[in-house]
Amino acid sequence: MKKYKLLPTIIVMVLITMGAVPTSVSSQSQTVIAYALPYDFTEYSIYTQDSYATAQWTSAIYASVVKRSAEAGRDYVADLAAALPTTYDGKAWTFSIRDGAKFSSGNPVTADDIIFSFKVAVSPAINLAGYASASLFLTNESAVKNSDGSVTVTLTQEYAFPMSILGQPIIEKAVFGERYNDCITGTANACNWDANDGSDAVSAGPFMMDRIDMINNTVTLKKNPNYYGPVKADKLIFKVYSDFYEAKSALSAGNVHIVNPQYFAGLSGYEGLDNVTTEKVSDRVHQEISLNHQSPYYGTGLMTPKGKANAADAPAAALSVRRAMSAVANRELYSSQFLEGLGSPAASTMPSAAIGWDSTLKADTYDVERAKSLMEDAGYDFSTLTDSDGDGKYEDFFFSITVLAPNTNAARNKWSDHWQQELPKIGIGVNSYENVGWDVIVPRTFGYEDGSVTTTQYPVPLWDDGGYDVLFVSYTWRLDWDPTGLYEESSFVPTGGNFYNYVNKTTEDLISRYITETNVVQRNAYAKQIQKAIHDDLPVIPLVYPESLWGFSDKLQGMDALLLSVSAPEWDQVNLMPSQSDSTLTGENTNNDTIVVRIPRSFAVLGVVVLSLLGLIGVIYLKRKTSNKGAAIDNSNQRDKNIKLSATPKKSSILACSHCGTKCDLGDSFCANCGSKLR
Repeated sequence: MKKYKLLPTIIVMVLITMGAVPTSVSSQSQTVIAYALPYDFTEYSIYTQDSYATAQWTSAIYASVVKRSAEAGRDYVADLAAALPTTYDGKAWTFSIRDGAKFSSGNPVTADDIIFSFKVAVSPAINLAGYASASLFLTNESAVKNSDGSVTVTLTQEYAFPMSILGQPIIEKAVFGERYNDCITGTANACNWDANDGSDAVSAGPFMMDRIDMINNTVTLKKNPNYYGPVKADKLIFKVYSDFYEAKSALSAGNVHIVNPQYFAGLSGYEGLDNVTTEKVSDRVHQEISLNHQSPYYGTGLMTPKGKANAADAPAAALSVRRAMSAVANRELYSSQFLEGLGSPAASTMPSAAIGWDSTLKADTYDVERAKSLMEDAGYDFSTLTDSDGDGKYEDFFFSITVLAPNTNAARNKWSDHWQQELPKIGIGVNSYENVGWDVIVPRTFGYEDGSVTTTQYPVPLWDDGGYDVLFVSYTWRLDWDPTGLYEESSFVPTGGNFYNYVNKTTEDLISRYITETNVVQRNAYAKQIQKAIHDDLPVIPLVYPESLWGFSDKLQGMDALLLSVSAPEWDQVNLMPSQSDSTLTGENTNNDTIVVRIPRSFAVLGVVVLSLLGLIGVIYLKRKTSNKGAAIDNSNQRDKNIKLSATPKKSSILACSHCGTKCDLGDSFCANCGSKLR
């Protein structure tokens, strides 16, 4: 054998060393990130979007003037704006549009599009998800054009959190302008911007609609090629898994990369799973017992013994009763057992994840004897009650109430039932425990309407008169906590959110100062004063701050769990790290896309070097062995060819299994094995 026959082997080795041999099997590979949620998709754009599930995927489609950024400490940064808006008076905010900002259609984002989007935001007929807050600070004329690339938005009043108002979703006037005009002039069909094929979900975000599969409850988004910056993933798949076991199995197998915490799996939900990491996040939620302050016992206090004796003592007596009702709420039990460790006792209604939360306030502890002492402070005498069996629960009561609780949350079902069983221990009876749906609750609480009165606002009555006594409910807040509309006398229903009928001018003044204070230090000081006022006066009974446990693939990169919780993740930054194992499937083949196996470069280089060296040794060996056996040369070369052919990877062994809907180990050669060896 002549020396020049070794040249191809030497060339291959040199090319590998120089990095000239690609380590990716196919240039068609895509990074696909799959996300499991427990809820069906019932809304298909940010217009009419009230669903948390829908908000998770619309956040990848829509762009705004500003957005939150993990790198900025979750504060606001410029999005479609070239830089953060600036102001000279706290109300008029001016910004220029980022160079290269385009919609997914490829058309540039203009000042006319910005102005149009802000007008849509305050049009009740369109029903943008953020209409309620936007309409407090914006009008149809708020946004004006300075030039083709510059806009000024003027708020109706100074606001402590202006960026949240400036962060309206931006849409293309050329697409929606005619429909908007038809809607405003009275064509009802033109007001529906919620096509179930996702065609109304268009903007300038990092991703755009690919398709919605109604049968399989899947929303697929693809990279927006016209996005102003790099986008690391190629596709996002949002898929409904109704069962947590199914979702976490898909996560461990690598078919899903994010599992939503709304499965309420508890701290132990992911124990023992391979390829999985978890992250616990403080929610922007507080759970409470809402109190109707029309009650003459815990509201006005006029029917308490001390209130009857002296009306001036009634408010203090009512507060004692409220505090007693709070003291029989076993928050530690609710957090540790009912929430399975994913929660903590709440001292106020500002969630622990919000900016300005006061960690020094302490929640009321469960203490029946203290609660009885508080009832005595209101003038009640326990010697007048009967406990014939000595179980600590009285058989007759100072007064009775109806307990109302939505049946939509398993943990809340447990603690509402537990609390109502504790009330007889402090002389409060329960006429009825109503664990029902929102269709029953809303008309009796914050959706109450009294057609017999002509005033625009009025108090919600007690249960016997068509309203409620107490209600278990939760509130979800922004990171910038704003309680406006809940505790002011001017915010009674039906036009406001104060269905508590609560009046406290000191708290009301603090809230007014807080939401208009632009100095962060002073604003946080007001926030703490409001929290203490709520803690001390108990307009409601705070119960727990729930926490979320996210399940992530250990390959996922660039995801901030808290921003994901508030439906504001930076989807353009999310990616999958290269596998550290022999091979990695780049994504779930839910769309019949080609599944590509990627071999990490380091392993590929090492493997080819080893094979090349083995080949070189084999050639030398054959040269020596056949130097005197010319007849054997052809047979030996033929056997060598057969070995090489049988050692060639069967790409089709993976591709042929794609219809199974699962991924098989590299060693599997037949679809019969598919599903039995999940990665």
